[in-house]
Amino acid sequence: MFKIVITSIFLSFGVFLASIQTISAQESEQAVLIQDITTRYKAKVVSIGEQYQNNIPGTDVLHTYQTISAIVLNKDKKGEIVEVENDYSLLAAGDVFYLDYTRTGDGQDMYYVGEIYRIEALVWLALFFFVLVLVLGGMQGLRSLLALAGSFLAIVYILFPGILAGYNPILISGTLAIGILFFIMYVTHGFNRMTTAAFLGCFVTILITIGLSYLAVFYTKLTGFSSDDAVYLNVNTEGSINFKGLLLGAIIIGVMGIIDDIAITQASVVAELRALTEKLTNKQIFVKAMNIGKAHMGAVVNSLVLAYTGTALPLLLLVYISDIPTLELINQEVIATEIVRTLVGSIGLVLAVPISTIIAVIVIKKGIAGGHHHGHSHQV
Repeated sequence: MFKIVITSIFLSFGVFLASIQTISAQESEQAVLIQDITTRYKAKVVSIGEQYQNNIPGTDVLHTYQTISAIVLNKDKKGEIVEVENDYSLLAAGDVFYLDYTRTGDGQDMYYVGEIYRIEALVWLALFFFVLVLVLGGMQGLRSLLALAGSFLAIVYILFPGILAGYNPILISGTLAIGILFFIMYVTHGFNRMTTAAFLGCFVTILITIGLSYLAVFYTKLTGFSSDDAVYLNVNTEGSINFKGLLLGAIIIGVMGIIDDIAITQASVVAELRALTEKLTNKQIFVKAMNIGKAHMGAVVNSLVLAYTGTALPLLLLVYISDIPTLELINQEVIATEIVRTLVGSIGLVLAVPISTIIAVIVIKKGIAGGHHHGHSHQV
């Protein structure tokens, strides 16, 4: 009898534990299923309610906060009026923005102001650029736009997938840069000796720039993790990308378009001198073309440095107001990366002048210098 009682107690206790585990598992499944759901809408500001300034939490920086009334423009909430506190970007009545709507797991509705809607303004700016190129450039402008479109497609559908697939970023960037230059040069300037000379100049200069980039990154021991974007990308790709190689590829792609400009200019100058007179020797043509190239070189190097400065302006201002010693700041990877990028790019541009000029003098012969085009072409 005693054994039966003990057995019944243990069986009852086992059933009790099993029931608790079942209930806990069901509650866990429910907890997993009940998640916050966020949907993004387009919305338009109807009116601005309260507007005030307050410190950003944890800082002494003043920021403007708004209470806005907005109408949803799309999806299932179209026409619905919502009230939302705006602590992101200052808005005015009539502004269109992205509204993030979150349905929390406990049934609450929450709204947040996201990015301002800029697509229409970007489209109009792009249309103005295209029309301007077509009106002022004619067929040459049309060919430039086609070359630009081809370059963009190559970067999006070849470079990006190749890097994400794990291919060597240096190899794929260098190969693609040369391929893009071949395409844009011959599409824009036609098949002639001037274009061939310019392409060969670009080809040699890019090979040298790749070597210089590798040496610079190797000896400065840059890792490629100089920005938050690189860190996020590394996490999202589970560490499958070689970021040092990615940095080298970025340097190559960044300098490619301006090397194209240098090479085309020098080849055009040599072609003009060939067409002007047959009395000049190769050495005289080289010297005269180099005189023009030196002036162009200074302008392009300044443009490159100013372009990098403009891109990194917030960072440079942060450095300027910092109390860290100058040499320590320069030594930080985020600064050293931009210095290497600028110097290697500038060296490549400087070398492109004599290299392109020498090749143009060799390739563009007397009496067959026709088919050249005037003007510059900045392709990226």
